[in-house]
Amino acid sequence: MEYWVNPINPSFSRERFREGMDILMQAWTQPGPSRYDGEFYQYKYLNPFPLPYQKPHPKIYIVGSGTEETVNYAAEKGYGYSQVFTPIAAQLKSFENYRATATRNGHKPDSESIIISAMAFVAETEEKAIEEGKDHILFYFKNLLKTDSHLNSPPGYLPVARLRKRLESGAIQETEVTWEGLTSVYRTVLGTPDQVAERIAFWCEQAQSSKIILHLHVGDMPHWKAVKNLTLFAEEVIPRVRNLTSSVFQVAAE
Repeated sequence: MEYWVNPINPSFSRERFREGMDILMQAWTQPGPSRYDGEFYQYKYLNPFPLPYQKPHPKIYIVGSGTEETVNYAAEKGYGYSQVFTPIAAQLKSFENYRATATRNGHKPDSESIIISAMAFVAETEEKAIEEGKDHILFYFKNLLKTDSHLNSPPGYLPVARLRKRLESGAIQETEVTWEGLTSVYRTVLGTPDQVAERIAFWCEQAQSSKIILHLHVGDMPHWKAVKNLTLFAEEVIPRVRNLTSSVFQVAAE
């Protein structure tokens, strides 16, 4: 939606993003000063200091919503990939396509190549967790993420083929956020430490991922609930997840 308030043509969003990534890679891997003359960006004196400690560069992850172009770009470049705010089934399909494309391009995707994200609230009982966490998660989706669909897709932002596919599937139509939907098709779990750990371990195994971004302070959650959730998760859930996951998928909590 930033394209609505900036004088930038959304038709070139992908080209602009990829050029930005090329600049980043040049800055991280080529001792300066160096020059970059692109279609969208020009730098006469690109000289970052100091260069990153990780060699040849820090691990890079591309985050998307499941478009084939983004999945293929990450896979072809050998970057990691993550997907947000889309149903689990669609994510798993994208992850499968990512691994196949990365392998075809000579890369070796592993359990750290994919990052999944989840919302969790931990309490003494499942009923208590739902009582204390449900409303804040619903507030996040119903209020903080609420936009009209046309704002997310300004003219030219989606490739024609992709836009046609979305229109034919009805994906651009407004849908009502329900609790049943959030807990059945998205990674949302509320419960005891055992329940939360078992669900997260299952998601990691299902996605073949050892990295997970956790949303533990969600929406309008007050401070005391956030502290309680963080503390219980750190002390009670993480050890359980490590015990439940196999050695191949040991979770590195982000």
